[in-house]
Amino acid sequence: MHLKTIVCAVFFSICADGADTPASMKPGSYRVGTDFRYFSSKANYKSGGGTSKELANGSSFMHIHNGYFGEYAVSRPLRVRGGLDLGFTRSEDGTTTRDNSGLKDIQLGAQYDVLSSRRFALTPDAEFVYPIFRVESGTDDSLIGEGAMELQGGTWAIAKFSSINLVSFLGMRYRDEGRSFILPYRLGAQYRSSSFSWLGELRGFRTFTDDSKSNNRSERESVTTRVNGGSLYFYSVNPELMELATQAGFGFGEWQVVAELAWSINGASYADGWTLGGGLRYQPGSTQSARATRRVRSEEFRIEDEEKYDDELFQKSSPAIKKKKPVRRVRTRRPVQKKAKSVDQLLKETESELEEQH
Repeated sequence: MHLKTIVCAVFFSICADGADTPASMKPGSYRVGTDFRYFSSKANYKSGGGTSKELANGSSFMHIHNGYFGEYAVSRPLRVRGGLDLGFTRSEDGTTTRDNSGLKDIQLGAQYDVLSSRRFALTPDAEFVYPIFRVESGTDDSLIGEGAMELQGGTWAIAKFSSINLVSFLGMRYRDEGRSFILPYRLGAQYRSSSFSWLGELRGFRTFTDDSKSNNRSERESVTTRVNGGSLYFYSVNPELMELATQAGFGFGEWQVVAELAWSINGASYADGWTLGGGLRYQPGSTQSARATRRVRSEEFRIEDEEKYDDELFQKSSPAIKKKKPVRRVRTRRPVQKKAKSVDQLLKETESELEEQH
């Protein structure tokens, strides 16, 4: 595959897996998205595990996974999801290059929060995978998927510490056609804010029951050697994997962009390689979730029973408290001053007094 094709696939197919870590959703809300993963390998882990071995003749294997999913919140604890996966592979065995692409499978799943508190959450998860692609023993095309019907059940456990969450998952995956049952697991730390999230984890799977071809591995390996360059990424017997992964998410309103990087550190009967992924999610109304949560919490403090108190107690004053009478101010009148007598009046009074004496 040319670099231009890979860049286009990344640009148009960025997102995280539909079965992501549990996140609460408002009842009646939904989210949709697309996911992308690019895997590259030039080695396989040995059947005994521990170390890996280079593919013969400089062979290589590359797989591009492209999925589309939708999730709907039936109620506050229950969420259902559905999706489909497309696959593209290219294998080179030193002499021949094989390309193949198509629809791999469709999935249905659900999550239910049996416990959700401020400090801890417990969420069972179920998923059903129906294969559209099946492996034919005589095929000459590279494999684009596992080609098995799968049914998985497991539980998420999340311990919450402020903005940091400790995340774990343990499940059981059934696969038909005699494939081994596997135990998928995840253990990591997650940081979340309103516009950014980060996840670092150890993840993988272990074989729980033996494959029906455990004593005849050559039947499966003859197919993978012929069409997948010898890679055991698909159709292997009793596979096991352990890898480190980191993921970052960036929120832009109702949209979220996710980037992911993972690399294998141990395994058995499986491909040794690295994965580059990303994704794009859209969730209408997601920018209002924080405000809605605050509104719900404030409504919890409203008085539920109005008959528990008497309005009159807040309207009538207590009879024990007497109202003070308003103090009246007494206005004092100034004495009226007599008008001063004129000079003429004083002279007349003096003359009259003299005449009376004589």
